[in-house]
Amino acid sequence: MKHYKRLGITTLLFLLLIPLAQAAKVVTIGIITDGPIEHNSWSPALFKNELRLLTEADFDVRFPAEKQLDGGWSADHIGVALKQLQHDPEVDMVLALGYAASAVATRSGSLRKPTFAPFVMDANLQGLPKKNDTSGVRHLNYLSGESNFIRDLQAFKSVVDCKVVAVLIDEAHYAAQPQLIRRAREVTNAAGVELRFIQQRSRNEDLVARLSADVEAVVVTDLTRLDAAAMRHLITSLIEKKLPSYSLLDSSLVEQGLLMAEAPATDWRRLARRNALNMHAVIHGELAENQPVSFKNKRRLTINMATARALGIFPRFDVLHQALLFHAEPEPQGPSLSLSVVALEAVTANLQLQAAALGLEAGQTVVDEARARLLPQLNGSFDYVRLNDDGSAVTSGAAAEQSSRVAITLSQRLYSDQTRANLSIQRYLQAHRFALKRQLELDIILQATTAYLGMLKAQTLLRIRR
Repeated sequence: MKHYKRLGITTLLFLLLIPLAQAAKVVTIGIITDGPIEHNSWSPALFKNELRLLTEADFDVRFPAEKQLDGGWSADHIGVALKQLQHDPEVDMVLALGYAASAVATRSGSLRKPTFAPFVMDANLQGLPKKNDTSGVRHLNYLSGESNFIRDLQAFKSVVDCKVVAVLIDEAHYAAQPQLIRRAREVTNAAGVELRFIQQRSRNEDLVARLSADVEAVVVTDLTRLDAAAMRHLITSLIEKKLPSYSLLDSSLVEQGLLMAEAPATDWRRLARRNALNMHAVIHGELAENQPVSFKNKRRLTINMATARALGIFPRFDVLHQALLFHAEPEPQGPSLSLSVVALEAVTANLQLQAAALGLEAGQTVVDEARARLLPQLNGSFDYVRLNDDGSAVTSGAAAEQSSRVAITLSQRLYSDQTRANLSIQRYLQAHRFALKRQLELDIILQATTAYLGMLKAQTLLRIRR
C-alpha cells in the first residue's frame, strides 16, 4: 500500500513539472536601426514577424522596446548603440537593420553576441570576410545580394557615355562604409569616370538642387529618408534636367521613372525570411559564423524606355535585346480603338467604297428613268407669236398681230414589252451593283479587323518574349 502511495506522489510531481520543463526558452533580441524608417516596402516589424513565425512553437522570442535603439542617421551613434547592445547582459542576439547599421556591425571587430546584418552592399567590394558562403568571423552573420559595383558601372556605361557621375547616398551610409567608398572611387577612376558623392543630411532633402552643372549622370542608392512623394520629385527633377540615372540597389525605381538598373526589385519578405532562418539556426545552438551569407537573386538589366525617350537616349539593339523594358512603346496618342470602332473607321474612310457608293447612286438614277417610262406622261406647251403690224396678213385681217397657244397632253403607256424588260434589267443591274458594294464593304471590314487582331497578337507575343 505504501508502495502505491509513493508511486502516486511521484507521478503527481512529474505531471506538475512537465509544464515547467516545456516552458519556452526566452530569447531577447536587441535591434539597432539606421534611424527612423521612411521606407515604404519594409520595416523592423517585417523582420520581427518572420522570426516569430519560425520560433513561436519552441521559443519565446522577445523584442523589448528599450532594446530597440535608433542610430539617428549617424555612423558614430550606430557604433555606440551597437556596443551598448553587445554589453547588455539581457540581450541574447543583436539585429542590425539598415545599410549603415549592417556596415558598422560587419566592421566592428570582436563581437560578444551573435550579430546579424542582413543589409550589406557589395560584400566583395567592401572586402568582407567570406569562407564557403559563411562569414567565418565569430558571432557574425551578414546577408549580401549579388550586387557588383564594377558590373553596374559597365552596364550603365553601355547605355550612357559619362565622365562625371554623382552618387546620391545617405551620409550615414557614406560614413559607415569607407572601404566601399574608397574601392568605388578606385574602380571608377580606372574606368575614366569621376564619382561625386552627394550625401543626404536631412529628411526629404532636395538632392538634385545640389548637383553641379558638370554632372553628366546620377547613381541612386538606398535613400531611406525620402518618402514616396520626395522620391517622385527626385525622379521628375532628374528627367527635367536631362540627367540619366541608375538605381544601384532596386529596379522598382526604374518602373517609377529612373532610367535603368541591373539589380532586381528587392524581395523584402524573402530577405527577412532568410535572415530569420539564420537566426533560428543560432537559437537552436548553431554558430552565427557558420550560417550562409549569400542572398541570391536574378540580376537583369532593366530600362525605362519612356525616360530614355524623354532624355533622348537610344540604347543599342544588343542592349535592348537582353534588357527588360518598361514602357517599350510610346504612349498612344488619341482615343483608343476597339474592334467595332476599327471596322467603322475603315468603312467610313475607304475611298474605293466611297466610289462604289456614288456608282450605286448613279445606277439608281438609271432605274428611276426606266421606271418613269411606264408612268403617266403629262406634257405641256406654250406658243406665243407676234407679227409686224404692217404685214399684209395683219393689215388684211387674216392673222392677228399677237397670238398665243397653250396645250396640255396626258398620255399613259398601257403595255410595252421593251420598256418593262428594260426596267427589269436595270433593277437587276442595280442589285448587282449593291451586292458588289456590300462585298467590298465586308472585304474592307475583314482586312481592317484582321490587321487589328494581328497587331494585338504581335504586341502580346512581343511582351511575352521580352
